[in-house]
Amino acid sequence: MRRALPTALASLVLALATAGAALAGTPPRTLTGDEITRLVRDRMGRDGGRNAFELVTGVLQDAGDNVDIPGDALRQALQAGGIAVDDGIVAALLGNATSIHRRGDRLSLVNAAPMTQAIRDAATGGEQGRISLDREVRMRMRGRGQGLRLDDVSGIKVGKAGGDLYPLRWIRMKDAPAGRPVMQVNAGYALLNDTVEFPLRVLDPPRASPPAPAQA
Repeated sequence: MRRALPTALASLVLALATAGAALAGTPPRTLTGDEITRLVRDRMGRDGGRNAFELVTGVLQDAGDNVDIPGDALRQALQAGGIAVDDGIVAALLGNATSIHRRGDRLSLVNAAPMTQAIRDAATGGEQGRISLDREVRMRMRGRGQGLRLDDVSGIKVGKAGGDLYPLRWIRMKDAPAGRPVMQVNAGYALLNDTVEFPLRVLDPPRASPPAPAQA
């Protein structure tokens, strides 16, 4: 029994290493506009589509472990579904992205150029803070829905309106079963950081599909 445990553990490690090597050697697949549109529609029909943050991260999770998503195609699919992705940090991350890449639990967003802009409340238009993005942004995606968390972030700094910018450490959804959903953002350093809450707008119900034409 004592020998069986190390042998089983070694087999598991070997299997994981083999799977990782296979994934690393597999060329990523670029999703088409039709595929992205289907992902958006499917996600809108679930609880995870109740705000822009959960919707977009849900689409990225459903897309697959080794895919590339053109930024224009994603924005067009969201627009076709009647979804205005203009909530604060979500708008900043998507508005300038030329492509989004997923490799396992790792995401990277390639922007047209580095940028700094205001984070605005979609409901009031008021400035909630500021965000700065490098040309390439990287992060890890863990959990799903209300338990989703983006961490191990590089290439993003955020701060309060009129204040200094600090490295973004993590983003997560706050459990808000009733009322307006809330995104929590933590920025700063290991021993000195602060968490700020950004309310998110609840998305409108998905558009109904047009009725099929009557047959003669």
